[in-house]
Amino acid sequence: MATSRVAFITATPCGVRSIHSVASSLRMSETSVSVSRVLVCTGHLCEAQEEGANGSDIMQRLSGEGAKLPPVEGTPCLGCCGTGAIVCLELNDGTDKILTGLDETLTELGLN
Repeated sequence: MATSRVAFITATPCGVRSIHSVASSLRMSETSVSVSRVLVCTGHLCEAQEEGANGSDIMQRLSGEGAKLPPVEGTPCLGCCGTGAIVCLELNDGTDKILTGLDETLTELGLN
């Protein structure tokens, strides 16, 4: 399994105080921590990404997964601008996981 780069934030998505990038080789399906909510950035830069890779397209694709995922919601800017459309996985242990783009998100959720 390939190692991917992810970032953990230490505050709520609307009040990001610090972002810590770490290497992760675990998919969500391989851990005991589950996702309680999926937030997709619909801020200006995330919406400006190419078709199929912008926030709205990612939200539509993830919402189409239905019962496989917890609620998928749009959110204002997550403060990680410039790296591509951002997705925040809110985990049931109180932490968040920041991902970039649809492919990384699907892989992390075990759907790719």
